[in-house]
Amino acid sequence: MRSTLPLTLLSFSLLTTGCTIETVTTDIDVRDPSHAALVRTDVKGSVRLPLPADGRITLQAPAAPSLTLRSPSTIAHWCTMLSREPRGQKLVYQVVADPKCVDSPLPGSVEYALVANWSDVRVVEHHRPDREFAWANIALTTVLYGALVATVFLAPHITGGMAVRWALGGTTAAIGAGFDAALIPTLLAPDKDIVIHDFGPPR
Repeated sequence: MRSTLPLTLLSFSLLTTGCTIETVTTDIDVRDPSHAALVRTDVKGSVRLPLPADGRITLQAPAAPSLTLRSPSTIAHWCTMLSREPRGQKLVYQVVADPKCVDSPLPGSVEYALVANWSDVRVVEHHRPDREFAWANIALTTVLYGALVATVFLAPHITGGMAVRWALGGTTAAIGAGFDAALIPTLLAPDKDIVIHDFGPPR
């Protein structure tokens, strides 16, 4: 019973809220990387770093917490763990929810800021439903509750006759079907790419 509790709570939550399980990432593309910079800040201070050649930065998080739409030159700022900093030309950052960042309150955290002109920046938020997770959980709940239903009908010491067995078996099957149904929105949800901000006219 303990092993099924997290799955039960998750499925019940999805069933009552209609949520879709999805992965959300944000791509920030800079048209001319030579006119932009990454500012990295740690406990020792700040340093400006060049952007990758393709001008793309990917945040493994929704766009809203990181974007600074009211700032004229700072496009986004985010916090990441020092041990998870990306290297090379493909910059994908794991974003840590830490408003103070820079080692406080999380030891080993650093802050990044993207400095550029807004007209040279395109921001796209990608939503990808986790269909593999949904199918795996549907299979798991089907097996678990199917086994429970079989146990109800095969157990020799249930009092009350077949009426009780049918009631218990039907209720158990209905609960399992409800948990499976809670994951259907994830299976049916389309991939979405939302343009938060697009390039302006070339300067």
